[in-house]
Amino acid sequence: MYPHFGNRASSRAEGAHAKLKGYLQVSTGDFAQVVNKICLVVENEFQEISATLQSDRIRVPHKCRIIAFKFILNCVSHFALSHLYKQYEMLKYGSMKEVCTGHFYATMSLPCTHMINGLADNILLLSSINSQWRIDSISLIEAQVQNDNNLINVLCGKLIDKYEEAPF
Repeated sequence: MYPHFGNRASSRAEGAHAKLKGYLQVSTGDFAQVVNKICLVVENEFQEISATLQSDRIRVPHKCRIIAFKFILNCVSHFALSHLYKQYEMLKYGSMKEVCTGHFYATMSLPCTHMINGLADNILLLSSINSQWRIDSISLIEAQVQNDNNLINVLCGKLIDKYEEAPF
């Protein structure tokens, strides 16, 4: 009954570690090489997330082009739209449970079939969607990164300076 937004993996840190190890390739690099590889991993991950967000903002899954979603299209991630569409289908085909357990809303922070049924004309409003799923107002610090002339490189440069100042 806690929000997990569909993430049930307990080893996210291990996944990140595996990704980093894939970039490092060898365990005999010096500190500067490791820092550069970490910066490269972070930059590439940022670019992948940005590309996915841009794609979600432009493309709309065909099945989701329905009147019930007219206010949330291009504002909500495809992952959230697919979950909402499943809830909408249960309402449409009458396969929803009689009593709402609240589990879907509690774990995903998205309106369940019963909540959609309670809306005027069953049309979802953007205000009913948790900000976790919003792609229209997400700020991945893009402006700050551009203003700081690639914030990651700045931070890596500071780390390298500290390393060079170290007394060993």
